[in-house]
Amino acid sequence: PDLVNTCGNICESCSSNCKTCEGTPTYCTSCQTNYYLDVIDHTCKSSCGGSTFLFGNDQCRPCHTSCLTCNGPYYDNCQSCESSSFLTNQKCLGSCPSNEFANSATNKCEKCDSTCCTCSGSGPDKCTSCNFCPSCSQHMYLSSGQCLSTCPDGTYKKKGVDNACTNVC
Repeated sequence: PDLVNTCGNICESCSSNCKTCEGTPTYCTSCQTNYYLDVIDHTCKSSCGGSTFLFGNDQCRPCHTSCLTCNGPYYDNCQSCESSSFLTNQKCLGSCPSNEFANSATNKCEKCDSTCCTCSGSGPDKCTSCNFCPSCSQHMYLSSGQCLSTCPDGTYKKKGVDNACTNVC
């Protein structure tokens, strides 16, 4: 490793992974082959990790603050999110879009069933509101968490409530 001048005319060796350093032996400005310069703490690492991504061939740069891990510096380069947000379209959001639900096990937004407009989980029985079919001018009706083309026997379309079935007379 190159030598660093720490006080006057005395030279000291850089840390073993540093190719060049400045001011102190551990403040790397470039790295040995197969190491990457972390531009946050100026150390040389064998791989980029944590909240950093590989930039060019030799630098680890920070992710956007909304990302836990990423493949670039922008808010829409996220690969995973902190526990308080959910990944959708490479973005970390506090809540999911209306046609998706938050999977807290994976911290990802997942698509609702195709019959649902909004949902609380995966599958056709987790709908919280139903899609409208504009091409056929047909509404879907919500009944016990499912979107159906008609209300089931023993129920009717409840007046004043869009797309809901009830069995209360």
